[in-house]
Amino acid sequence: MASTIFRKSISSPSNIDLVQKILNHLEIPCRRKYSARFGTENVIMRMNEAYSSPTYNPWVMSYRFMELNDMVKAKRYAHKNTRPSWLRKEIVRLVEAKKEAREIFDTLLEIVRAKR
Repeated sequence: MASTIFRKSISSPSNIDLVQKILNHLEIPCRRKYSARFGTENVIMRMNEAYSSPTYNPWVMSYRFMELNDMVKAKRYAHKNTRPSWLRKEIVRLVEAKKEAREIFDTLLEIVRAKR
């Protein structure tokens, strides 16, 4: 599943119809959207509905579940371009160190969790 601020999506190159039928059967509102960037068709749902769906198993505790868990339980979302200066500096440092996006995300998530 991929994410944006308020939505989660499931990408499946070959059986997107089946994924949508399963979600509809589970009464999870969703819609299909084509991603020109990746050339795939996605099924998109609201973040809260994705969190309550059985596709996220809390026993698995994948990084995607932990990310979604943190987002759903957040009291508010930051507005665009309102990052604290320490966060901006850390992102720049990691990008200049040629870290991959997933590693940058994981590092930032660990820092934020440690600050709580």
